[in-house]
Amino acid sequence: MSFLIVAAVFLPLNLFAVPLSFKDDPSYEVFTAWKTKYNKKYEAPIEELNRFKAWKDNTEQIMLHNVRYELGLETFNVEINKFADMTTDEINAQRNTFKSTINPVPGNYPPVVTTGLPESVNWTKEGYVTGVKDQGSCGSCWAFSTTGVLEGQHMNATGNLTSLSEQQLVDCDSTSFACIGGEAVNAMQYLVKYGGSVSEADYPYVSGTTGLADFCTEYGKPIAATVKNYTILASGDENSLQEAVATIGPISIGIDASSWKFHFYSSGVYYNARCSSTHLDHAVLAVGYGTTDQNEDYWLVKNSWGVDWGMSGYLMMARNKDNNCGVATEAMYPIV
Repeated sequence: MSFLIVAAVFLPLNLFAVPLSFKDDPSYEVFTAWKTKYNKKYEAPIEELNRFKAWKDNTEQIMLHNVRYELGLETFNVEINKFADMTTDEINAQRNTFKSTINPVPGNYPPVVTTGLPESVNWTKEGYVTGVKDQGSCGSCWAFSTTGVLEGQHMNATGNLTSLSEQQLVDCDSTSFACIGGEAVNAMQYLVKYGGSVSEADYPYVSGTTGLADFCTEYGKPIAATVKNYTILASGDENSLQEAVATIGPISIGIDASSWKFHFYSSGVYYNARCSSTHLDHAVLAVGYGTTDQNEDYWLVKNSWGVDWGMSGYLMMARNKDNNCGVATEAMYPIV
């Protein structure tokens, strides 16, 4: 019995007919080119159909958003990137698993005056930031934010920029949940107890491609960057964050990255009126700030989704707009 006859026996007629006809859609040729660009392959026709539907839905809303951008109704544009065949829920489940634990209520912090601070800062130009990394299909953004902020402070203390191990945190930090999610402050607490972080070279990242390591293998590996303690900034205070970025270096922050607009960000200053400042789901690294020629204040942020996302792995997020997307709600840096 042929495959087609077997399929016809067990599949409803309407499901069986769809995979044979969706390739006649005028946009399928563009979808095929997109698949080639991002090396996408699907196991079965029904999977390709579902991915095509998601791609088509995403493409339509991306095009509409960019029309709004051209008309001056948006401050950033979006693009059909490597996530285009996934739904918003799928992307969030795979990439955005930051577990925020800080109560976002301002503490008894003195007010910060930003007068006298530089108008713009970019720590990537000062050699404090390693190359853009890719967490892959593992929800380990919290680990990348943690290593990123420690890399900067280690550089400040020693003059050596060393890429540190996210896999150590994914495998060995028992307070987090590996690829299911974690919290940057908890990860930093773990590094304080352990004495520091081992290097990426000694403990390379594998979670994005082959899954979790069978067990923690940090013991016996030399510590590449020590850490004594950490500081949490005043929750929700963008002035406090600006002062820290200007005078300390890159800062670990949590944000709301749940919107499809964030997933497909391409360039410009990301502002989302529907963003939450308290429900944070993604950990990133604030590496600078500034103001565009259009007089838009922004935070320069390093993501962990690879160089083929955003502005070669970076984005600009709205600054001084009522803590949009929670950029200043949970900010932290280590003391080395």
